[in-house]
Amino acid sequence: MNLSICPLARNVAIALMACLFGTIAPAQEIPRQITLVVGVAAGSVTDSIARIVAQRMAVRLKIPIIVDNKAGAAQLIGINAVKGKPADGRVLLLIAGSAIGQAPAFRKDITYSPLKDFSFVAMTAVSAGVIAVNPKHGFNSVRDLVAYAKSNPGKLNFGSAGAGNAGHLQMEYFMRKTGISMVHIPFKSDNEQAIELSGGNLDVSIITAAAAVPLARTNRIKLLAVTSVNPVSYLPDVPNLRQVGVDGIEGLDPFTFFGIVGPAGMSTELIRTLNEAHNAAMREPEVINILSNTLSSDPVTESPEAFRKFVEQELTKWGEIGKNLKLD
Repeated sequence: MNLSICPLARNVAIALMACLFGTIAPAQEIPRQITLVVGVAAGSVTDSIARIVAQRMAVRLKIPIIVDNKAGAAQLIGINAVKGKPADGRVLLLIAGSAIGQAPAFRKDITYSPLKDFSFVAMTAVSAGVIAVNPKHGFNSVRDLVAYAKSNPGKLNFGSAGAGNAGHLQMEYFMRKTGISMVHIPFKSDNEQAIELSGGNLDVSIITAAAAVPLARTNRIKLLAVTSVNPVSYLPDVPNLRQVGVDGIEGLDPFTFFGIVGPAGMSTELIRTLNEAHNAAMREPEVINILSNTLSSDPVTESPEAFRKFVEQELTKWGEIGKNLKLD
């Protein structure tokens, strides 16, 4: 057909040509350097995971990735350093589950929306937690701990890596489910509270396995349970939540998770490129070995969409759990 005598056909052809060549924006370029913000102190599990991810992604992307610790306020300082920034990939955030999938579900003082203020790049890892105690109390099981706490309300204290942190939220949940009351003492990191727990200044913590296991191996703290409904390979002798004989605490699984987000509005192309580099890095045998054997974490290689869906599910779960939680 002669397009010069058929305006409709000519317009269709022009539209098709535009779709194929003229209206597709070029893929967004990877920035020359990325700053990966971490909202907790250096030396923590979150920080360690961030540094491994940054190092391996930098190799694959062939650009520097600098880890920048902005600790405090339950990761809020780090969150505010990324929220609202240009969506060009130059600033990203390695965020832990408490700040993106737990506290925002029910805390009225949260000043950000996980689903509106961030672009989901990659879910990095999930980590087991443990219910740990100082040995001076002689607790041999979770049931021993609960029985003592019920008979001595408010006498025991528990630590966390900050108000609203995963360990704090999980302990509040644990106390509600078991009907006990303990005094909260917040710290800046899991490592800091683990040291205080081993020194006897803290009585109980729900803490990352990575921070607790080295101290448990030297009998400076005692592990009563792993916060997983299934056995954990690196803690074969520690009971899981189905084995402790205390009903209703299965919701402690998972303890926490980690992922990379960026400012809202990042392009699909940029997110996909970063996600592919991240997932390739997390499949490296050396990375898997470090995460599993040193940081008590399992690497994750999901799509950005799967990461977002997981966070949505966590927000729903903690929205229900958190209705009666008291965080003050």
